[in-house]
Amino acid sequence: MDEPERANEIREVMESHRIGTQLVEQLWPRMNCVMVYDVDRLSTSFELLRTYCGSRVHYLFAGISSPEGTFSAALNLDDPQTVLIPDQLEIGRSYELIVSTLSGLYRYQTQKTLLVVGRYHDTPTVIIDKA
Repeated sequence: MDEPERANEIREVMESHRIGTQLVEQLWPRMNCVMVYDVDRLSTSFELLRTYCGSRVHYLFAGISSPEGTFSAALNLDDPQTVLIPDQLEIGRSYELIVSTLSGLYRYQTQKTLLVVGRYHDTPTVIIDKA
């Protein structure tokens, strides 16, 4: 299908389809995974994304990041838990993420609070704490 035909097909779907219910499944029928950056699985924006995508699309949570770097990585599809750099964090406690240079000369408060929810081997797994 050439680009103008595909553009017309998308336009027709958008005009005839009520936004929300399996919209992505109609526009991109072969899509099966979406990478989600820095969003809590319980947030309004994520729930809206799930509504658009329908039930067959999986989610890969990309981890916790900021302009200074990425601080954690995903473990499994559809799981918001991510793995941090090993540290002496306690399960059930919340911690504020602060970025620092190796010398400690510069620090940056990210305004993000992380909740330790488990461990992957010896590494803490965390989610963004909305409390």
